Amino acid sequence: MKRGLLITVMMVIWVVAVFPAPVEAQRCRNNRDYIDEAREFIQDGEYEDALDAAECAVENDPEDIEALNLLADVHWNLGDYEEAIDVASQVIDLDDENAYAYATRADSYRMMGEYENCLDDASQALDLNDEDKFSWGTRAACNRMLGNYDDARDDLNQTLDLDDEYGFAYGERAALNRTIGEFEDAVADAEAAIEFNYENGFVYNTLGYSHLYLGNLDDAVEALDQAIEFNSESLFAFASRAEAFRKLGEFDRAIEDAETAIDLNNDNIWPKRVLAEVYLATEEYDKAVDLFTESLELVDDRSLYAGRAFAYMLAGDDDSAVEDAEELMGRGFDTESISSGDQIEATIDTDDAIGFTFEAERGDKLFLTVMDDARDEAVDPTVLVLDPNGVPTAYDDENNTQYGVLIERAKLLESGEYTIIIIAANALPGRVSIEIELTR
Repeated sequence: MKRGLLITVMMVIWVVAVFPAPVEAQRCRNNRDYIDEAREFIQDGEYEDALDAAECAVENDPEDIEALNLLADVHWNLGDYEEAIDVASQVIDLDDENAYAYATRADSYRMMGEYENCLDDASQALDLNDEDKFSWGTRAACNRMLGNYDDARDDLNQTLDLDDEYGFAYGERAALNRTIGEFEDAVADAEAAIEFNYENGFVYNTLGYSHLYLGNLDDAVEALDQAIEFNSESLFAFASRAEAFRKLGEFDRAIEDAETAIDLNNDNIWPKRVLAEVYLATEEYDKAVDLFTESLELVDDRSLYAGRAFAYMLAGDDDSAVEDAEELMGRGFDTESISSGDQIEATIDTDDAIGFTFEAERGDKLFLTVMDDARDEAVDPTVLVLDPNGVPTAYDDENNTQYGVLIERAKLLESGEYTIIIIAANALPGRVSIEIELTR
């Protein structure tokens, strides 16, 4: 019996020696092994395995700063941003001059939309290490989201000075240029981001939207196709592509994309507005009225009143059309006289309007252009023309490579004073050039 027991014990010892316990059960290896193993898993994109190894390292030594930074990094890669913040905060408690921990926490705050906290931590990281391109990029992104556009550009310039092939920085600068209406620069930077392997839905959305506002409609559709490949639930991509299809006259495809965007978020007015404009083009005026009305219930926007006024007129409801026109007129804006053959430059403030009056005779035909003074300002105005009785007689919300607005040979059916209302539908102010001509 004793001999049998001895043999059994020896067999157990041999099995344990030959077949060690799995990683999560081992607590005897030194931290260096776990840390190196976690780094290899991260390099291979195996983040769950990296998490196991990093947690082992931290369990062995809860104050190992390298292991904690690694664990925070793994949580960030897994999208566990709250966990990444918690672990990075532990590092900062142990070492309040650890730049890497501040950088990780800053970018985690960015991903969670906590831009003020992101800005604070990214700035702290840069105070400790101003050669870190990642922290410059993170701070640039947060400055952009906070509307600090000059600061964002400065940060991005610093980033690209450190690494002129850093795709993230080009992607962020593309988004910044798109936000402030510098669309040609946005296209160049988005293409650079893709060239340097920063290829994702965010960059393709920026590229597609910028092409859209430059009038490069086929290029816009191609880029937005890519954006949707990356994210099939991107409202921005579907709404942008719907607008591109509308401008291309592909109304069925525009309707499909706009409806998809509305299904993704029924409280966003952009796809509703695009769809309303499609229904104006397809002469489904009651549907257009309904969509402008739904949009106005969400956002009180002058340009939506202009669109609905024109839709009411086309639907044969002049009384409602006049009510919306009176709503626009009642909000007040500067007005000056203009005559056939005049060319005038003016500035439209953000979400504001300007007005012009002109005299015309019954039977005159109106040719009106409103051009962005510089294409990269992208005012993208909406224009409504009212007859002497306050009834809408012409409307345009187009944007293309030549004109912000083009109204050709609109027939004027009354004699008297007409009013042109130009509304900055885009969030940007800017200068516009207005040219008017009356012909018979």
